Amino acid sequence: MKKKVLFIIWTLTGGGGSERILANIVNNLDIEKYEISILEYMHMGLRNESIREEVKILKPVLKDLSIHNNGSSMRVMINKVHICTVKFMAYVFPALLRKCLIKDHYDVEIAFNHLFPSFLISKNDRVKKFLWYHGSVENLDYTQESNFVKRIKTWKDFYFQNKANKKFNRIIAISNRTYDSVVDIFEDTNEKLIKIYNGFNFKDILYKSMEPLGWPYKDPVIIGVGRLDANKNFSLLIDAAKIIKDSGKNFKVIILGEGEEMTSLQSQINNLGLEDYVILNGYSSNPFPYIKNAKVLCVTSKLEGFPTVIAEGMALGCPFISTKVAGADELSNEGNCGFLVDYNVKELSEKLITLIDNKDNFRDRLSTNCVEHIQKYSLSDQIKNIENILDM
Repeated sequence: MKKKVLFIIWTLTGGGGSERILANIVNNLDIEKYEISILEYMHMGLRNESIREEVKILKPVLKDLSIHNNGSSMRVMINKVHICTVKFMAYVFPALLRKCLIKDHYDVEIAFNHLFPSFLISKNDRVKKFLWYHGSVENLDYTQESNFVKRIKTWKDFYFQNKANKKFNRIIAISNRTYDSVVDIFEDTNEKLIKIYNGFNFKDILYKSMEPLGWPYKDPVIIGVGRLDANKNFSLLIDAAKIIKDSGKNFKVIILGEGEEMTSLQSQINNLGLEDYVILNGYSSNPFPYIKNAKVLCVTSKLEGFPTVIAEGMALGCPFISTKVAGADELSNEGNCGFLVDYNVKELSEKLITLIDNKDNFRDRLSTNCVEHIQKYSLSDQIKNIENILDM
């Protein structure tokens, strides 16, 4: 008899890295052994991942109508009230909320993100339960908050997440830094915590990168990919572009993504006189042709669990520069595949210039190293590790 497996994810339609990772997993688990369902907490509608037909997609818990201004202002306001109500229930009465949302019974349940997905996991001892941490959790350390209101909010998230952690048989971290941060922030997780690196379907990435693009750029391209929000911190990249422009270099910065900071980022570009240098290209369902043709991939995030876009770029031979987020250190391979920088615009601009200049073929050597090093993050190894815990 097949095991019934439920994945609960924050969103399956946000176009982010964890969504692509989950799609890879469910598309490659043994369908003869597992009957798989996915519950999406927040339906954002930016991208529909390609999921094989044997996987059951449940009705999402919530929909964010504000993403595309979907509906009248009154409808959007009612939707926001509904979201706030459900969030309150998830924190305070998760068992009651779960009873309203999940009617079926499962042998294995997996919270594919912490916070809300983990709150909805069954308390039944007969159900095997697993929790994925896709990012380091220093932001849940309320003792580091000086602002009283933020301290209370952070304590709330810490308290309810710490409570939820106790339900799980195993807790999975996807990088060294994520692993260490979970141990530091939450007591009594050592015995449950294991590390499983994300796996990548390199053949699929290479295939998608061959899609015709009509590449219009003759100058070296710096590529940024991600949601236009405060965490992705693209304003740092734009400030670095100003320094590179003033140094007399010819280049383009292409940023793929949508989000609430699009207007402010465009204003920043205009105010710095970078209209001919920095382009907000919108969301792309297939960023791989852009990455393949870029000279360097730039990640300026404040927090990441394991920067999926860096791994995908490495598979395409694109070196990277990244802030010191979780997972970037492992991927950099001691500087042989990319640079790590602080949140320092001068340092970032200097490293970008080094790669776009490509003196003595330095960038090209990093490109070769990227393709070789990333092979250790194979999808087959990840699937084998996941099936091992599912069959506990």
